[in-house]
Amino acid sequence: MNFDNLNENQREAVLSIKGPVLIIAGPGSGKTRTLVERISYMLEEKRIPPEKILVTTFTEKAARELITRVYNRIEDKSINLNELYIGTIHSVCLKIIDEFIDKTDLYQGYEILDDINQKFFIYKKFKEFKELEEYDSFFQGRFLPNNWKKAKFLQKWFNRFSEEGESIEKIKEKNQFLGEAYEKYIKLLKNNNILDFGNIQRTALNILENNSEVLVKLREQLSYIMIDEYQDTNEIQEKIIFTLAGENGNLCVVGDDDQGIYRFRGATIRNILQFKKRYSDQCKVIKLSINYRSPSHIVNFCKEWIESLKWDEFRYEKEIEAFGDKKNDKIAVVKLSVKNSEIQWMDRIYKFINYLKNKEIIEDYNQIAFLFRSVRNKKVINLGHYLEGKGIKVYSPRSNLFFYREEVRVVLGIYLRIFPNVEENIFNSSLGIDIRDYYISANNKVEKMEKSYKDLKSWIKKKKKYYEEDFKGKESLLSIFYEIISLEYFQNIFNKTGINVVENRESYNLGIFSKILKDFEILSKVEILTKENLERVIGYLFNNHLKFLKESGIDEYEDSKEQSPKGAISFLTIHQSKGLEFPVVVIGSLEGTPIKKENILDGDLEKAFENKTSYEPLYRTDEFDFWRLFYTGFSRAKNLLILSCNENEKLKNPVPSLPFKRLYDQLPDIASGKLDFNSLNLDKVEESNLKEVYTYTGDIGLYRRCPFKYKMNKIFKMETSSGIGLIYGRLVHETIEKLHIEILEKGVENIIEEDIFKIYYKIYFTLKESTNISLGKTQLNKGLNQVNEYFIREKNMLNLLKYVEEKISTVEAYGILEGTLDMVLDNGDSLEIVDFKTGDVPSEEEYLESYKKQLQFYSYILEKKKKKSVTKGILYFIKTGEKIEVDFHKEIIEKNIEESKEIILNINSKNFEEKIYNKEKCKNCEFFHYCTVNV
Repeated sequence: MNFDNLNENQREAVLSIKGPVLIIAGPGSGKTRTLVERISYMLEEKRIPPEKILVTTFTEKAARELITRVYNRIEDKSINLNELYIGTIHSVCLKIIDEFIDKTDLYQGYEILDDINQKFFIYKKFKEFKELEEYDSFFQGRFLPNNWKKAKFLQKWFNRFSEEGESIEKIKEKNQFLGEAYEKYIKLLKNNNILDFGNIQRTALNILENNSEVLVKLREQLSYIMIDEYQDTNEIQEKIIFTLAGENGNLCVVGDDDQGIYRFRGATIRNILQFKKRYSDQCKVIKLSINYRSPSHIVNFCKEWIESLKWDEFRYEKEIEAFGDKKNDKIAVVKLSVKNSEIQWMDRIYKFINYLKNKEIIEDYNQIAFLFRSVRNKKVINLGHYLEGKGIKVYSPRSNLFFYREEVRVVLGIYLRIFPNVEENIFNSSLGIDIRDYYISANNKVEKMEKSYKDLKSWIKKKKKYYEEDFKGKESLLSIFYEIISLEYFQNIFNKTGINVVENRESYNLGIFSKILKDFEILSKVEILTKENLERVIGYLFNNHLKFLKESGIDEYEDSKEQSPKGAISFLTIHQSKGLEFPVVVIGSLEGTPIKKENILDGDLEKAFENKTSYEPLYRTDEFDFWRLFYTGFSRAKNLLILSCNENEKLKNPVPSLPFKRLYDQLPDIASGKLDFNSLNLDKVEESNLKEVYTYTGDIGLYRRCPFKYKMNKIFKMETSSGIGLIYGRLVHETIEKLHIEILEKGVENIIEEDIFKIYYKIYFTLKESTNISLGKTQLNKGLNQVNEYFIREKNMLNLLKYVEEKISTVEAYGILEGTLDMVLDNGDSLEIVDFKTGDVPSEEEYLESYKKQLQFYSYILEKKKKKSVTKGILYFIKTGEKIEVDFHKEIIEKNIEESKEIILNINSKNFEEKIYNKEKCKNCEFFHYCTVNV
């Protein structure tokens, strides 16, 4: 392989694949290029099988970028890159859990809670924590007035214990109540077949530490390990990494201690600073110190900032320098400020942006990014509103503005206007002034809109009468939502052409709102509204669920592929900007200091649980974190770095604050004439060209049925409804799944009817607990009989069982194809795929044909993965025992894959306008009302 595009240290990093290696990669030093070349070298030059290589990245986007660039780099396209063990540490842990799920308390189909749903899970189960002996004394004096705030408080500590791998016994030693509460929480997760984000790692580590045969297998398989962003790993992640690597593993860690900014999530800089000591003289240390991103002025400014603090032994020495013609004496760091006037500060920023656009110094607003410590700050939100008022769009998804967007207020207002007794149950309830006024304003807004939108007025009138007089109880909150979006106001939103996270913000927000409703239905365990529960459910939705969400704040949609969307400037937190780069970076938050406010809520707990063996002196961690954070922000700039503030030296806390003042005062003003705008050649923002993941059911089959439905469900994330039929199907399917796993472990001959009974009812009771949907005795017996009859009928087939729930994937030029196979049979020289269906054989040929195409799609991927002929596919309908064989002739498979490729190219081209409407076929689609209006 030719490495002419690498410098000497990069080349050394690529070729050093044996033993422990520490790569210190400064900002813009070509770290990703080096990792791409290193992986490509291992695969193509050293012929290391991809399944022997583990690579972890900080984000899934970074993982896809690596796969995309490695695919483009290697010449041998037969290498299946999806055999690489690659992803974030959390996703790698999930792979371990899925592969060895029988070593856990989980079973297939487990749920992973996101941050919001974790809060609600704790809140819904709060009576369990109230029963603990020391509950009252623990919360006394903590100024947490309701169960929601107490649930948030417990969530913070539960996550900390999970991330740090703290044992329950040690927690109890320090605080009995928290230890018992965490123990109770873990049991609740187990009983509901649930994982939260923090317990993903804890579960994976338990598998490794408690199952020697698993550890031996994984160590033999994963011979080469690479960990990116090592400076932001925590203690439990380090344990997982070193447990997998063993004592003499080929372990390469990459990172920059100067950019370690995630202490608040449990990360410790000790991991990277002491890595070499773990291996003494065996560890090779390679420093990547040439900055290809920024000119000398920015590089030197960053260096001066980081070296303005005394670090002692808590930092690696570095000599970062600019590359090639970027090594010059041109001014590239300036300040843009005013004195004592926020309005003038905002106006000056607007005029600066406008100047760049009018003079064609920038082609698109997305070449400018504003970075702050927090974008929820009132000053930042005001600046965003000011710029948008002047016609400059702002992309700021984490500004806590979701509930203030017009489309969200309109939806809420419509719900408030159609349900009975809202005045009494919501507007006059003891909600608190802010949220009550918010609801009233939403209601009033829709009342005014009724004058302009006739369909809105008539629909609300009809619905209100229905709920007051004729309600039959066959609707859900989500089904009502899909009626609402068929109204003219929302039709105008969805009829916008093109797909862009800024231009289509309203559509994405409505998708988020549909998820809020779906989550509410699941958490409240009420799917169908009835006469009996209507007022109670609506009251709980507005008085609790939505109120708490608004208090906590909801982020708007973020497209991981498009961090700098076209047509808008970006307002991001510095943490959001990690790993990114922008032509122009404006740094705000210059009023900040390293001094944190005293925590009156849990200062006593912080002291009790502080890490007594902390690597850095505890009294210095705040200033270390502060300097690293702004170093990370400063170093995002490619061409121009601007420090901006409303200067005020008369305040108790002057602006800029003392940490910035010396360097800030040395900077020329942007209008001083020292910055040469004529020679300011700004880079464009490169369009994302990452390979996306496509499945048959979720992408190709869905798009084939209706491109418009694909856009709504997959692009705008509109949720679909669940129901009793789906629960029944899940129960039968998951029972058969678990039965197959038992067969692989014990053999067909060792399974008895009682085993099936236990599996079936364990899964049923967990599904019942998590969904609150019960099945009748007749239905339960029917499902159990189907599984028993299947087992008796198919013992010969089950003796050929080779893989269960086999995850398969392959990287193609146009994307990553993925799927999960219910069952794979091994006939010795060939494989067969069996796909189970719990419903009836479709009466319409097009649905049956879609099932067949799905298996043909899978056969293509499986053959590439296993490098073994796949000769047969079977659609197995459990209800009747009917089997339909699927043709796997080469010509048919090739035609199917070519059609799939065309669909993927259409998806990539954002071609979603076609609606395939048929009144009869579409009657159960959530967008039936929407499309009927447009026919």
